[in-house]
Amino acid sequence: MCYIELKNEKYETLEDLKRLLQYILRLDKTAEDSQRVNTITNTLAGCQPAMIPNEYLCDPSSVFHLMLFEVRRRHKGIPQFAKHRIVSFAATDCILPQDVVSLAERIASIYAKNGYITAYGIHADRFNVHIHFAVCAVSFQTQNMFHIQWKSEWKMLVTVTNQWKSEFDEMLQNNIQMRQSREAALYGDDIVRYGSISLTAKGQMNQEQKIKAQIRRENTMGKFDEKVIGYESTKEILRQILDILKRPEVYKRKGISIPRGLLMESDPGLGKSLLASILMEESERKPFVFRKTSQENSFLDELRTVFAMAKEEAPSILLLEDLNLYVESNSPYAPEWACLQACIDDAKDTDLFVIATTNDTRYMPPSLLRPGRFDYVIYLQPPIGENAENIVSYYLRNKDLAEDVLISDIVKAMPKVSCATLETVMNLAALNSVYQGHEHIQKEDITEALLQVVYKLQKTDKETDSTELQKIAVHEAAHAVVGEVLHPGSIGIVTVRGSQGVIGGMANGCATYAQNEEEFLDEVTKTLAGRAGVSLIYGVMDIQASADIEQADKLMDIWQCHFAGGGFVGIESGDNRMSEQRLSYNEAIKSAKTGRTLPKSI
Repeated sequence: MCYIELKNEKYETLEDLKRLLQYILRLDKTAEDSQRVNTITNTLAGCQPAMIPNEYLCDPSSVFHLMLFEVRRRHKGIPQFAKHRIVSFAATDCILPQDVVSLAERIASIYAKNGYITAYGIHADRFNVHIHFAVCAVSFQTQNMFHIQWKSEWKMLVTVTNQWKSEFDEMLQNNIQMRQSREAALYGDDIVRYGSISLTAKGQMNQEQKIKAQIRRENTMGKFDEKVIGYESTKEILRQILDILKRPEVYKRKGISIPRGLLMESDPGLGKSLLASILMEESERKPFVFRKTSQENSFLDELRTVFAMAKEEAPSILLLEDLNLYVESNSPYAPEWACLQACIDDAKDTDLFVIATTNDTRYMPPSLLRPGRFDYVIYLQPPIGENAENIVSYYLRNKDLAEDVLISDIVKAMPKVSCATLETVMNLAALNSVYQGHEHIQKEDITEALLQVVYKLQKTDKETDSTELQKIAVHEAAHAVVGEVLHPGSIGIVTVRGSQGVIGGMANGCATYAQNEEEFLDEVTKTLAGRAGVSLIYGVMDIQASADIEQADKLMDIWQCHFAGGGFVGIESGDNRMSEQRLSYNEAIKSAKTGRTLPKSI
């Protein structure tokens, strides 16, 4: 099994670049004995024009100066000096460091063909073989910054690696002796000595145990990573739970109490059921799934019955889907909660693990949520930033995307939404592109999908006066301009399309929360900017901006309570507002006309 990682660290200084190269080209990470030193090459591709000897290229300091020379040739500001990529193999792959030299050279040469100097090092210090690549961020051919799109680069690495892996596996199948020698090296008396540690017989046994543990983690990791994108911390918790469920005796010997339950909470469509199903499948326990499908009386009987069956078949695992649907009232004292709590307590002496999912825990009794019933409580957040970009890229993996469409721009144009919504948007964008006869998915295809699915803004046949449309456009443009000035790169989508056939528009950016008073008041300023823009351009009051004024009022109520007040969170009555502190729309107009910066103290 192969894992490919496009690291997102920003190597923005010369020291960052130097540390990266020193780490990648360290011989003590690639080999411990002299025999392997001769077979492993820490080298660099793309330097034939310079006619530099290989001995020079093995020196991290020399590679650093060569990359630095290319960077300084550009004579412009450089946001980062290098890209870091990793190709890693599982411990079960029977691969030794010298086996992957050809793969490393293939990948490095591809970067080199695009003009990017690429250093690589083959490491075997973590119980598996992996290749590190440091790719210079400036092309020595064109002096352009690294411009390979994330999706294209990922596909390239996957394609080349899979092809090499297929060739390597075929070679092992045809050469039994070679396969046996690698299995012996990894697991036998001649076990590979990772790093610079010379192993005794006892050390070899410990090493073998570590390898086996690594294999277990890799096998589990593959299932979660194969089916779930992002949620790395959540997946790590689930891997830990899975290890406990599969090896309870190991933990019991150390005096550890075995956890009894897991509760996952999130809005719909964020993957609770998917994560739970993977955990159940990989646990190798007898699975049971329960959902509410009947009226109150029979429901309680059915709940007791499924617990009884699960206890009888122990070791078992029981999934309780959608706890929020179990109770129709908002009372934490509902009989359904009491019944569920009793069922969990009655199973405490059996090897039964309970997984529960819910959209809301507010009305559940605290006693049910305590450790001993649900030892793990996980809250899944909608994906944002890099996680959202990875999910969008995944849903676009088999679709042709126009080169000028950036994944980051797509994510910026939508608020926090579920994974299911992201999938729907990308699929609708593809449908739009085919219907419009586009060879690739265009920006307008994605924009239309976003407006329909995320913002619920449908096209309308309602005729609108051209002057009125212009005013709407100015209004929304003012929101966007002020928002972009206050927070560069924050505006994702602007439209004059109204909701439910109503005349209107929208300017929206990536989902963020105000972290301090200044950012909060900036949001108020952006909210009032639309009305101010119309008045500035047309000299008349924008009477259709009542929603903006209402939103600004709400924001100022919250600001008074949270920032200007005693630091508590909540909304007070309108009589207690600090009206003298508000930015009126007239003040915004005055600021715009005089060219002054909008006041920060509102």
